[in-house]
Formats: sequence, structure tokens, C-alpha cells
Amino acid sequence: DAEGSVRGAVGKEVQEADGAEESEEEREAAFQGHVTRVLSALRHAVQLRCCCIEQHVAPGKSPQPNPSPTSPVLILFSGGVDSTLLAALTHEVLPPHVPIELCNVCFAGGSSPDRVAARDALEELAAVAP
Repeated sequence: DAEGSVRGAVGKEVQEADGAEESEEEREAAFQGHVTRVLSALRHAVQLRCCCIEQHVAPGKSPQPNPSPTSPVLILFSGGVDSTLLAALTHEVLPPHVPIELCNVCFAGGSSPDRVAARDALEELAAVAP
């Protein structure tokens, strides 16, 4: 699986760097450290891009200055790992009352692989971020 391949690559990198054999636990700890740093960097980047949104959307109010019910955030959503992760992190950093618009474009009559992936990812996101 992909995670196993990444773990193997991380373990090999660390082994090559210091010339010593690492245990499975040490490789797992190194992998988890990398995951934590990447997620932290992504979360921080999303926070920076969303920092001004909270000021313009009060609880129970529409985004300002446009009084329409549209969202102040739109994510181009293919349903892939990147757009799904960005949607989840955006939900995490914004206040619960701020809506997030997910946009998916399909030219194949609604049955393209991206549309199918987006629907599947949307179901998973809705389960953790209703």
C-alpha cells in the first residue's frame, strides 16, 4: 500500500543518513513525525488564508459585504486527496457557522471519475463535518 511505501522510503532515508539500521518502532516514529509536520504546515497555511474570513461572517449572519447566502470560501473539489484535505482543514480552522462551498465541474454527464470521487469524498467529509 502507499502508506507502507512511504514508511519504507522514510526508513530507508533515515538509515542512509546515519548508516545505522533502525527498528520498526523507530521508523514508525519517524514517519509519524513527518506526517505531523506536514499536517501542521498545511493547517497553518489554511489558517493564514482564512484568517480574515471570520471577521466578515458573524454567527447567524451572511458573509459581508455581499448579503447573499453564498459562502465566503470556495474550494475546487475533485475529490482527490489534496482537495479533500484542504476542505477538511478549512472546516477545522473556520468557525462552525461559516459555510464552505465545494465546486466540482463535470463535462461527462455527471459520471466522470472526478465526479464519482468527489461524491465519495463529500460523503466522508459530511460524516465528520456535518
